[in-house]
Amino acid sequence: MDEKTRGTIIRAYGKILGARTFSCGKEGDLPFPKSLIRQALAQEILVGQHDQDFRNNLEAGFVESETFIPDTEFEQVKAWEDTFHKGQEIIKKAKDPNDVVEQVAHLIGKKSYPQHIQSEIVNRMKMRLEQIQAMKGLSSIWRE
Repeated sequence: MDEKTRGTIIRAYGKILGARTFSCGKEGDLPFPKSLIRQALAQEILVGQHDQDFRNNLEAGFVESETFIPDTEFEQVKAWEDTFHKGQEIIKKAKDPNDVVEQVAHLIGKKSYPQHIQSEIVNRMKMRLEQIQAMKGLSSIWRE
């Protein structure tokens, strides 16, 4: 993939990543397939000539790509996070937060946290971190 194509893919992905309002995003909202985004990021990490801050952003974007999940899984996470945020708003508006603890606990208790989805995301993110370590080794060889 050439430098211009990588840049186009990475910039488009960065806009989506920066606009995300939940802990994860919908794969369907990505401007390119997730595998192509990761490929562009990996190549740029390996061969791009960037300062450390920019490299850190590329690496973070590479890992964060795993937080874009199938739309059906996203809806489960979104529903839980929406409920959690409603609970936070109730607490903020309460004159005495102790008065609403039971109400908030009941509200949040209605939605089970999608732990299986989060576990999968975390496992894939760990794998991407290991890949970054391998890329760092390769890129240092190429820059000698």
